[in-house]
Amino acid sequence: IQDKITTDVVRSVMEGLEIPDVELEHNHKPGNYWFELGVYDLHLAKLANGWGLDLAVELYKMVIRDFLGQLEQSQWPIEWITIPVGNDYYHVDTAKHTTTAGTPVEVSAPWHEMYKVGVDLLVWTIVQFLPIAPIHVDYVPGNHDEVLSYAAAITLEQKFGDLENVTFDTSAGP
Repeated sequence: IQDKITTDVVRSVMEGLEIPDVELEHNHKPGNYWFELGVYDLHLAKLANGWGLDLAVELYKMVIRDFLGQLEQSQWPIEWITIPVGNDYYHVDTAKHTTTAGTPVEVSAPWHEMYKVGVDLLVWTIVQFLPIAPIHVDYVPGNHDEVLSYAAAITLEQKFGDLENVTFDTSAGP
């Protein structure tokens, strides 16, 4: 059992991530609308009355598909899309199932499973929005997940950072 989440532990989890190949047919027509993906406080892996990791993923994907449908139907000319990473995306920040400040909370999955599922979900999200407009990913620390969300943002930057239509702000400040 690991007491601390170290760089080596996070690296070992990231090594197992499978990032899908992305075929970029970017048909973006610049416009004057900015779309910010407003999904906050997901608390991935929170344990509460039937709420768990699988249900959170299912509902999150349903919300993303709804946003995509609304964007398609609206025909708004989107200039760029912002995807915040953080904002209590994860429920815990340590291997001992505590928040960043050390508050113990109940979880539906171990931290490393929560982290991997969360990164996979963020990768899926970016891939869904890539055909619409350039994407900017912002790291936004939360009070539950400051470290793990930062690690997720850095992981995304490593995977998508070479694409010219995906940019990142992973500065550690709020």
